[in-house]
Amino acid sequence: MKKQMVKIIKNKMPNVKGFSLVEVVISIGILAIAILSVSAVYTYLNKAENGIADKLTTNEFINALSKHLTTKSTCDLSLTGQPVPIVGVDTDIVISPYDGYGSNSTNKIKANSVLSPRLKVNKISIKDKGIPKGTVSFKGENYNRIISQIKIVLDLKSDGVVTQIVRFIELPILTKVSPGPASGKIDSCGLEATTSDVCVNMGGTFDSDTNVCTPKPGNCEFRGIAYGCLPTTTCPGPGINFPSARFFTHPSSTSTAPAAACTRGGTPTSTGEYAYTYTTGSGKSLKTFNNKAYFYICLECP
Repeated sequence: MKKQMVKIIKNKMPNVKGFSLVEVVISIGILAIAILSVSAVYTYLNKAENGIADKLTTNEFINALSKHLTTKSTCDLSLTGQPVPIVGVDTDIVISPYDGYGSNSTNKIKANSVLSPRLKVNKISIKDKGIPKGTVSFKGENYNRIISQIKIVLDLKSDGVVTQIVRFIELPILTKVSPGPASGKIDSCGLEATTSDVCVNMGGTFDSDTNVCTPKPGNCEFRGIAYGCLPTTTCPGPGINFPSARFFTHPSSTSTAPAAACTRGGTPTSTGEYAYTYTTGSGKSLKTFNNKAYFYICLECP
């Protein structure tokens, strides 16, 4: 009787089986692959995000420094009194004062200046680009006009690896040569001249109320200052605005002085250029472009 009851109970109990060792091992393997895949995707996305952020930080700093150095008032404060750049020789400089993007408590940009936790200045230097010098006369004094090239070397640290990024900013500077002894230093940034400066330099009289230049009899008549850009003729980019100069659309792929620069009459004469970079898009579509602004003075001569 007892044997029959045990047999009946066994027959009614469900046939429950556990996982075999092989099944457990396979399950763990599948789970590990899934975890590794997710981890790899996360790592990739994190690196991509950091890369975009680093590129934005770099471009914002270079654009801010370019604006600082291509604004005559701040450029004069930062560079006046520093040694005249030498052809082919990179000489270390300190940009001070500086209050643009990435400025720090010392109010200076120099070697080892920290811009962000991952980005710092390795070296900042200046040299004469080697373009033939022009001479500028102003208020009875003569200056050499030198096209200088400022080189910025940045250190970007990512995952323990340091990558160097090199950028350039070009701008004209003036150094006095006569009368008297040459100054041997930077006396001014030779950037955009104001209408009144050009007028007085020509020997004329400038009326600030009417904004009219009355030239000295027998001299050329001043018709204004203009600027245009190439290769992107719309002059895109932050801070690309020169209040004392009139913008025109550059019609040529070369920097040859175009008649279109002087809509009020006169003949255009090139007075310099400003090289800069600008960015478009965002995220993975972020792109960096190089552009130049060309400046012309318009003179009507007898």
